[in-house]
Amino acid sequence: MMKKKIKSMIVSFLVAFGMEMVPAAALTNTGAYLEPDPENGEETEEPQETGQNDELTENTEEYTDEEQSGDTGDLSMANAVDLLNTDPSTASDPVTEVPDFPDADYRKIYEYNSNVLFSGIFKKNTYSFRIENYWDTVYAYAQIQYTISPLIEDVPASLTFYVNDEPVDSFRLEYTDGGTKTAYVRIPVEKLKEGFNNFSISGYVRLYDDDGFLDDFSGANWVSVSQDSLIIVGYNVTDTANLLQYYPFPFVSSIDEQGDNCGIYVPEDADDAEMKAALLIRADLGDETSGSDDVKFGSLKEMSTDHRANNVIIASKTRLPENIRNSLPSDAKTNAGAYVFEYSGNGGTTLVITADNSDDLYEGAAMLMDDSRLVQEKGLSAFVASGAADTAIESSALSDLTVKETSIKDITSQNGLEFIGPFRQEQEI
Repeated sequence: MMKKKIKSMIVSFLVAFGMEMVPAAALTNTGAYLEPDPENGEETEEPQETGQNDELTENTEEYTDEEQSGDTGDLSMANAVDLLNTDPSTASDPVTEVPDFPDADYRKIYEYNSNVLFSGIFKKNTYSFRIENYWDTVYAYAQIQYTISPLIEDVPASLTFYVNDEPVDSFRLEYTDGGTKTAYVRIPVEKLKEGFNNFSISGYVRLYDDDGFLDDFSGANWVSVSQDSLIIVGYNVTDTANLLQYYPFPFVSSIDEQGDNCGIYVPEDADDAEMKAALLIRADLGDETSGSDDVKFGSLKEMSTDHRANNVIIASKTRLPENIRNSLPSDAKTNAGAYVFEYSGNGGTTLVITADNSDDLYEGAAMLMDDSRLVQEKGLSAFVASGAADTAIESSALSDLTVKETSIKDITSQNGLEFIGPFRQEQEI
């Protein structure tokens, strides 16, 4: 209810200033303007999908890691007030050269997945991008490609940029030749967090006169941000990235998005329990790939000839290769549960899931697939007791909100709500 009230306040705020938010049209791949469909008010062309680096996704006020969706709606109240109090003509010039940054071992490029149009007095568009937990982020910046409409020639206008709702930069817009321009925006790494981060662009143009009246073009599109815009993050891999809590790194990661260097191996005559655990890991790693899924699934005999740097072995203890079985710590517990550990004797990274009883291998696989448990593993090995997966499921279910029937009397501490008179009334409970 609180969110609904806040949104109503924002809408009232915008109306009070005469700022009706007009749905943006879309741009085709050739840059031509499209008008909204007259029947349903929606754009007549769907955004085009981009390539495998296309992981920059439009975002809503509420989102989960698994699902993102578009939002070109209102700014927050605080940001709207701040923006209205600025003079777009006094914003700084756009930075047109790539900023200098320290060297980083790797970089990740996030691509916009559609063109973004700005119309009306001001509008916001938010995208999300991910910072992985095994990254030591060195730098980040946005490369914004945009086109300005001649409608705002000699009209003060600016773009302001936010990272996780905090303003980080702003520059003014000036119409010159109508061509596509490129500007660069530094993203302070201290503003970033693990997981999804929001990068927002708000556009503000003074399409009204000194008396506060909107001009005839106040609902028109005045700037477009191209789907060729990018967010680029430079990073090193953290020194502790080999710990269990960072799985699925390095098997599938931003360094190896297709799993080219990853293999999953079981004994040649694997029993049903070994296959069950191995297929769970195979499905989990396959789900982490981007573009194509090149994770290998095979027998232990193939492992020596595949020459993949990062491997996962799932086998009961007696069926492990001798060198790996002999590397087990003397205190490794393999009975009444699964033992998960890293073996580093092959020049790469090998993660081993083993147990005396092959039925317990499932416990090791289930732990690796459960982020809430995995994040607690701060070492290179872990023992997972039999039945731990079922216990985790039961605990999760118990932690959910309990749903029960609730009467008006329970909520209001009275016998009910009374409405008198023919006019409209309402009460909050």
